[in-house]
Amino acid sequence: MSYIKEFVHKKRIIKPLGIGDAIGLYIVKLVIMFLIGLLVALCFIPQSAQSFIISIVGYPILIIILLKYYSKYDYNNEFITKTNINFKLYGAVFLFFLGYWIINYFTIIQIANMFTNTENFKKFHNALSISNPLLLLITISIIAPIFEETIYRGIILEGLLKKYNYKIAIFFSALIFSIAHGNIPQSINAFFSGLFIGYLYHKTHSLKLCIFAHILNNSLGIILAACMYFIPFLNGPLGLVLGLLMLLSSCVLFLKGNPKYVNKTESA
Repeated sequence: MSYIKEFVHKKRIIKPLGIGDAIGLYIVKLVIMFLIGLLVALCFIPQSAQSFIISIVGYPILIIILLKYYSKYDYNNEFITKTNINFKLYGAVFLFFLGYWIINYFTIIQIANMFTNTENFKKFHNALSISNPLLLLITISIIAPIFEETIYRGIILEGLLKKYNYKIAIFFSALIFSIAHGNIPQSINAFFSGLFIGYLYHKTHSLKLCIFAHILNNSLGIILAACMYFIPFLNGPLGLVLGLLMLLSSCVLFLKGNPKYVNKTESA
């Protein structure tokens, strides 16, 4: 656990990662989570709780292993960053994901479903339906955002940013994040949200802000999914216009928030 503590307190920094390294890191994640899942299944834990147990056990183990091999102790504190985070940035993130999900549910997902194997999509939703609703909500809205942001932005993107132009780094981190979701509608959402959160991380280097964004993304997705049948008037042009206005407002707030970070070496 010392690796995680050092990482949280910015005493441990991520090594530069190539694209091959990032892909290898993702494969390590698949193997470890598969083994944890197998162990959980062999322990006869109720199926409704398995996803929750795998997350709270598997993610910390995975992060410790990744930090052991993909990070180093920062003895000189050279790369500690001071981030200018304010309420305008949090407001911008909220408006972005509210607008994004309105557009997503009433336009993008409908288009994606036209090209999706409906039987596979039904199997995916059936798998979700056997989970405990409360544990599923906690896993999707709290646990997954915290640990996934640590992995995909705090480790993978941070490492890629040290080796590539930020556009390349953000694109490939979002692509890996997208592939991890395993089905077309979720992968499309993960890719575009991954681009935004990746840019957010690049501008602020704040994992807290990225975790907040991820929590919003997952929570608003669930809330709008539950409400979409009660607000059909947003289905189509009106939803698209409203969503675009929110995205535009988000951009204005984001610029006013003046996100920036300063390396200790630069401010010295």
